This record gives sequence, structure tokens and C-alpha cells, in this order.
Amino acid sequence: MKPLSFLRAIAVACVVAIIGSACVTTERSDSSFYLPEESPRSWADNRIEDLRAKTKERPRDPEIHYEIAEVHFQQGEFRDAAASLERAISLEEDTNPRYHYHLGRVYLNLRERDKARKHFELAVKYTRDTRYSGPRAALAYVFALEKRLDEALEQFQRCIEIEPSNPEFYYFVGALYDLKRDDENAIRYFREYLDRGGRKYRSRAVSLLEHLGVEVAPELRRNDAPRGELEESAAATREAELRSPDDLPDGIADPSFLEEATDE
Repeated sequence: MKPLSFLRAIAVACVVAIIGSACVTTERSDSSFYLPEESPRSWADNRIEDLRAKTKERPRDPEIHYEIAEVHFQQGEFRDAAASLERAISLEEDTNPRYHYHLGRVYLNLRERDKARKHFELAVKYTRDTRYSGPRAALAYVFALEKRLDEALEQFQRCIEIEPSNPEFYYFVGALYDLKRDDENAIRYFREYLDRGGRKYRSRAVSLLEHLGVEVAPELRRNDAPRGELEESAAATREAELRSPDDLPDGIADPSFLEEATDE
């Protein structure tokens, strides 16, 4: 049985998990805000000017360059964001996983997949597995784009080891097994996703299971799953948000971005 396309099974999902399950709470200045009388552009220019002044006071502080990159990223100035992150990495002796992770995000926006993979791999290298799933999920996403399905599976399986209570990784693993035409494992992981109270991709998981010839119980077909399951799922998501890196930008989930790698 031919699996449903990866575009339909995982396109929007894959990044959103990195994604719904990929945020970290950090102390921030007021860099995310601007006064009502300022335009976003004038705010960005003023913010960058202030930050560059700080680099003269603290030339070896990588965090200032990281904040400059953040402003450039928000403005869609990805080349400038990449340059600032490269500078931050050079000052941090190449070992800060957060900088590598976000530089991978920038290179994905620039459609430079090889560089994105390199920095996600470095983020994985320097991240403690017991804390964060985000870098591995991002790396899995790139592997999936490259149709390196076994390597994508390996990374998502590690995400499950790190966050076994997060149902969304089970969905991604099921989608990858579906691509590999491994019906048994695809069914296993889609069922696990539903059993764990996954909501975001519930209708898609049900559709895929039915495509694979599996009858889904009525109580699992609804998005209003049993209250206990939903509460557990919500708790898992909240916990993940406290343990994982920032999410990838929504634009990376644009289906046209995946069609390039998934269409035969």
C-alpha cells in the first residue's frame, strides 16, 4: 500500500513540534517591544544601534551579537542575522548550542540546507540529551527534507527518549514509517499518538490509520478526547516548553518548502 505523501503527513506538523515542544524561558530585555509611535523598522534600527554601541563597551560579549541577530531575524534580514550569530559563536569558542540552533534556523530560511544541518548537528553535540529535544527535532526535520528517513527516524526516536510524554513525536515517527511503507510500525506509532491524547494532529492520524486499514474507535476519532488524556497531554506540552529551545519560524512549515524534497 502506497503511503500518503510526507507533505500531507508531516509538513505542517514537523516544524510546529520543534515547535510546540521547543521553547525555553530566558530573561530578556525589552528588545521584543517598541513604543507605539515607532514603526517596527525605526525600532529595529534604534535597537541595533544601541546594541552595536554595547559591543564597543563589551567587545567579547557574545550575547550582544546574539541579540543583534535576533533583531535582524525579526526583520527578515537573514544574512545579517547569520553574520551576527557567526560572530557570537566565534566568541563563545564554538560550544554554545543555542547559537548553533538559531543559526541553523537562519540558514533554513536562506534555503542553505547543508549549513543548517551542520549547525543543528553542532547544537545536538553541545546539548545535554536529558534536557532539550529541539535541536534533535530540527535535525530530524532537515534529514526528512533530504529524504534521509532512517537518520530522521533516529533523531525523532531520541526525542521520544528525552520527552516520552510528548505525543507529537510519536506522530512524526509514525509518518516516517508510513513513508518507508512499514505499515506495522506506522500503525503502532499513530495509535500511540492517539492513546497519549495527542490533539494537534488527531484528525490526520485517524486519516492515516484508516488509510492503512485500521478501524479507529469513536472515542479516539474526536478532538475532544477523554479529559484525563488531554490534561496529561497539556501537562506534557507545558513541561516541554520549559525544557526545549525556541521554536522554528512558521514560514519553514510552508508546504511549498517541503514539496521540493518530497515530491517524486
